[in-house]
Amino acid sequence: MALDASIALITLEKAKSFIKIPISETAQDDLVEDFINEASTLINNYCNRKFVEQAFTEYHNGSGGWTFMPRAFPVISITELYDDIDRLYATPLDSSLYAISNDEKGEGYEVERFDCIFTRSRRNVKIVFQGGYANIPYDLQLACKVTMAYYYQKQQQQDWTTATQSKGDEDITLIQGIPESATKLLDKFKRLEILGDDEPVRNR
Repeated sequence: MALDASIALITLEKAKSFIKIPISETAQDDLVEDFINEASTLINNYCNRKFVEQAFTEYHNGSGGWTFMPRAFPVISITELYDDIDRLYATPLDSSLYAISNDEKGEGYEVERFDCIFTRSRRNVKIVFQGGYANIPYDLQLACKVTMAYYYQKQQQQDWTTATQSKGDEDITLIQGIPESATKLLDKFKRLEILGDDEPVRNR
């Protein structure tokens, strides 16, 4: 299987270097690419967002508030935005009526409406936008390397029987399928859902 460019957080070369496979050796490339895709998927699911820059179309419940947070951020640009309780999405909002809200790093993470609040309804907000990272942050890459390497080593050892693996004096604990050492890197990237009608928040 080739790398899935829409989700892969590291390159094949970086993965092979991390698990000490010479770049010139290609016999296990398909296997390593599988683990990269799978580790990247685990990380996307754990963080409740998508990281690789691309075009996205998302549907959200209107909260009755001024803002909402897409599932893929940073938000780079918005092509179309709708607030339609009939869910026909025929007439987009004028681009002068909303903007991307940036954080202290200048990264867009919310969409803010100026003319009124987003109507409280289900799946009435549709957004078509460009989002994600053109360059994956190094700590995200490291988390992917650690997760990929864990499963690669388990496969090499043919040991899939335990959720905790001892490595010397250290126990490796899995959290939602990801080694705990990787989740410590990922927690600040999580997009958190709040129970109730409030909008999601993030740790960053």
